[in-house]
Amino acid sequence: ILDKPFIDLTTIVSYKNFKGLWAIAFAPDYIKNRTFFVLYDDSKRNATIVARYKASKSNPDSADMKSGVTLLALPERGGLGDMHFGKDGDLYISLDDGSFDTSTTNSSQNLGSYFGKILRIDVNVPTPPYYRIPPTNPYINKPNALPEIFAYGIRNAWRWSFDRLTNNMWLADVGGEQWEELNVQTPQQFGGYNYGWPCYEANVSFISSDCNNTSKYVFPAFSYPHDSSFGGQTIIGGYVYRGNSYPALRGYYICSDEVTNNAWKILPNGTGGLNVYLQSNVPPGIV
Repeated sequence: ILDKPFIDLTTIVSYKNFKGLWAIAFAPDYIKNRTFFVLYDDSKRNATIVARYKASKSNPDSADMKSGVTLLALPERGGLGDMHFGKDGDLYISLDDGSFDTSTTNSSQNLGSYFGKILRIDVNVPTPPYYRIPPTNPYINKPNALPEIFAYGIRNAWRWSFDRLTNNMWLADVGGEQWEELNVQTPQQFGGYNYGWPCYEANVSFISSDCNNTSKYVFPAFSYPHDSSFGGQTIIGGYVYRGNSYPALRGYYICSDEVTNNAWKILPNGTGGLNVYLQSNVPPGIV
């Protein structure tokens, strides 16, 4: 590990009470343009920030701090989130809904709020605001809806990923009181999905006021209860394995629970469902 950090945001990042530097995403053509993005809680602006930086021309192991520009500065709620580039070249950003313990917001079902959403933006824009709205975003022409929204109804999908072969989105969403869930969306399933929170926690009704009938929601492909023997407390999303070191694992999605000793390897069954295999006695505390 190099003595000097690639980028040091210590002076501007809040790091207490579920705050911090949550994600870093390197542009698909990073080798050419040296561009990367960070998602963090800003201590000075009291906001959730998506910012763009460039690596130094003279030293590729160091970021150019003067290159930083802000794409999004949102009123701080919880800030937890993740970012990944899709094969379409757009940047996908998850933001939690600001719920904590027994305090639940309705931000996830509010299309006028960025929180509790998956956002999709085109970041190949050199001038302010440094991004544009992809023309196929599902709410681009819907009144009172933010055009950046790609999907909604999530609680806290702070660790999710794309399958780098199929570009399926594996969306692990930390639940509230009783259930943890995993949603899977393919590139053929256009955006605009409503994953149900807080009307539903996994498949179970949670807060029923101002909710629609079940046909309006997408329910999880896999969920587990808050149970230490075969479930857990906090799902931590992982990746679909596409490496060469372990051929038997190829194609499996791996996720774990942060609190218990449980993990899962999951494989699509070819008919739209999943084959799920519990893995016991893994180290706890995986994030």
